Amino acid sequence: MTTFDTILHETERALRLYLASLGVRLTDVDDLAQDVYLDFYQHQEDLPVDVEPIRWLKGMAKHKAYDHFRRLAQRSGFLQRMATALERQQPRFGCGDGCGDGSDDMLDALERCLTKLPDDQRDLLARYYGDADEDTSVARAPSAARMSVMRLREALRHCIVGRISGAVP
Repeated sequence: MTTFDTILHETERALRLYLASLGVRLTDVDDLAQDVYLDFYQHQEDLPVDVEPIRWLKGMAKHKAYDHFRRLAQRSGFLQRMATALERQQPRFGCGDGCGDGSDDMLDALERCLTKLPDDQRDLLARYYGDADEDTSVARAPSAARMSVMRLREALRHCIVGRISGAVP
């Protein structure tokens, strides 16, 4: 029986290349590879004797990559819904020509501004602007929750304007 360390050493480069070939961003390859090896370490005994470890690892990596792409798509949908909600209030945006017209710039700024929010506030926004398949009861919540979302949108608008206009790094 080959040890985990030996399998890791022999397959690490090939697994990372495989993940990249599936379209995983290079910045995410290490994280996904680590997840694959962690799962493999926890379930080494499930590896069939007649299967090459790299084949087994590539199968695991494929599933990890698909899950990763699914999460990215969900996050992208969330960002698009947030950006749409902010754009609807463009007259109140108050940035004039300094904001530019690139929606990519706005989405990048929105994503950076969202990371500055505390977890509970990001969670509230995610539930409010969540997918239709998810529990969107926050959207039908009492006025206190809607007021919190309104305040968060206003704070995000100020952050985005600052980032796009160059006032905030």
